[in-house]
This record gives sequence, C-alpha cells and structure tokens, in this order.
Amino acid sequence: MYRRLSDTPSDVLAYDLGVELTAEDVEGIHAEVSAAIEEHDSVRLLVMADRLQGVEPAAVWRELRMTPDLVGHVERLAVVGDERWHTWVTTLPDTLAEAESFEPDALATALEWVGAGPGTA
Repeated sequence: MYRRLSDTPSDVLAYDLGVELTAEDVEGIHAEVSAAIEEHDSVRLLVMADRLQGVEPAAVWRELRMTPDLVGHVERLAVVGDERWHTWVTTLPDTLAEAESFEPDALATALEWVGAGPGTA
C-alpha cells in the first residue's frame, strides 16, 4: 500500500510505494496525479521505491494504460531507491520528464531537487 508524503507544494506529489504495488495503488496515484495536473497543468513527482519488492501484474497493465495521460505533464521525476532504480531511471526518455535517481538515505536531497525542499514552496 502506498502513502502520500505530506508537506509538499500542491504541484509536487511525493509517494512511498511501500513493499508491494497493487493495481488499486496505481489507480489511486494516477487519480491524484491527474487531479494535480488539472489544477497546475504540470507536476513534479517523487517516488520512494527503496522498500518495493513486488508489483502485481495487474498494476503493470494499468500503469501502461494510464501513463500516456501523464506524458508532457510531468516536469521532474525523482526516484529514491537502490541500484536497480538508478538503472531504470537512466532508460527513461527525456520526453517523459527530467529524471534523477537518489540513494535511499538521500530523501531530503531528492525532495529539494524535485522542488519540495526548503525554500522552494
């Protein structure tokens, strides 16, 4: 089960994905991101994937169906996680978003980079 991190500007959405990502989680995150896009036209995302161990197959399918709605509306994507996430971030096309990966102990740096750190609100 994911949880949204608080204390970020309304156009910065930060999520801890937890241990397993479900199809319902993907739908919930997509709804929140879509609402923020409606309000701001573009958003910045931070995803904490440092504890993520599994993703339901249905979650992958739903994400693939929903992602096209987000393309062009995500300015920055920060991914907090281990080496596999660093590798994944490097494969993202620049047209999706400006993306950076961060070590699990660098959440404050990731929040600052994505635009939710001190002095950015």
